[in-house]
This record gives sequence, C-alpha cells and structure tokens, in this order.
Amino acid sequence: MNELFRNLHQALPSDMPILTAHMWNCMGAVAGGMTNVVDMMFDNWPMAFQRTEGAKHAVQSPSGYYGFRAMRGFDDHSKIMKPVPSDALYFAGHHVDHELVELAMQLPPELKIKNGGKHVLKIIARGLLPDAVIDRPKGYFPVPALKFVRGAFLDFMRDILNTEACQQRGIFQRPYLDKLLAEPEAHMTRLLGSKLWHAALLELWLQLNVDQRA
Repeated sequence: MNELFRNLHQALPSDMPILTAHMWNCMGAVAGGMTNVVDMMFDNWPMAFQRTEGAKHAVQSPSGYYGFRAMRGFDDHSKIMKPVPSDALYFAGHHVDHELVELAMQLPPELKIKNGGKHVLKIIARGLLPDAVIDRPKGYFPVPALKFVRGAFLDFMRDILNTEACQQRGIFQRPYLDKLLAEPEAHMTRLLGSKLWHAALLELWLQLNVDQRA
C-alpha cells in the first residue's frame, strides 16, 4: 500500500516532520524518503504489521508499549519475537485530551447524529472549509486499489487465483471466479470493496499459513 502514497510524500521536503494516524500513510511517507515520521498507533493491541521500519511510533498505553517491545504471541510457541527498537517506540499517553473526551460524552446523542452525523464538527468547520467539502458524502472506503482493480495489483490477484494450489483446493466455484477475473470492477461487496480481492486474500493466506506448514 505504500506505493499508493509514496508519490504524494515525495513532493514534500524530506526532512519535514510528519505525523500519521495510519500505518499506510506512515509507510508511504517512509517510502517517499521522509526522515522525520511519527505514527500515532491506532490500536493498543500490538500487531507486527503496524510497525513501519524507518519511522517512530507513539503508543497510547503501557501495555501497548511493552507489547510492541516484546512482540510475544506471533507464533505457535508464544516466543518473544524481534522487538521494536526502543528508539523507535514511545509511550505517549492517550492521543485525545481527556477534557475533550469528557465534553463529547456530555453531548446529547441527537446532537451527535444530527444531519447525517458529525453535526458538531460540521458546525465548527463552517466558514473554515468550503460547504462542498463539509457536506459531500463519505467516500474512499475501501482504498482505491481495492475498488478500482487494475494493473499490477490485478495481475497479482490473478496469479494467486490461477495457481495449481488454488485450483486443487476447490473452495471456489471456478466459473464464478473466472467471472470476477474477467470484470473485477463490476463485482463489489456491500461496502463497495472488490469481491476478487477478498477471494485472492483468502487464497494467499491459505498458501502462506496452511500449504507451507503442511
């Protein structure tokens, strides 16, 4: 996914400090050559894929900090894995100020969900952002590469689903799979994600986690 964001960050000064709130943006910034990247870890449950080599990481809880330092529980034997270096991991405390959280909790629910949701934020933004930005429908979920499946990403999925292992496994109906491969952008889930991607992701997981252990 870092390839999707790399070009954007390459247009910025490489030494400009940047704060990211998602690992994909963090990966894109590092891939784009940025050297002062801090990722605000969005989940206190330590998972290896959240870490980006070349960036610093701010975690919200002591348990999250020690979890990333030890990286225990990522194999069948609960061994301590290669830990995140101490100079790349910092205990920053909760990312949202407690006074702001307390204020938000006091707001009546009908105020929060009014006008399609985020009513209070929309009021604050009026006059600061164009109305067209504030009122436009929510979009871009999932990320474009999982909605507009083309190019190398499509070739990657096609290669996975055309492997001998996939065909012998027999969990997919091959005519339907061929239909998805023929028109990947015509078949979406309810959340407007690619059905082809879901199939390819499952097959890739099986090849990496089942076939290689057999």
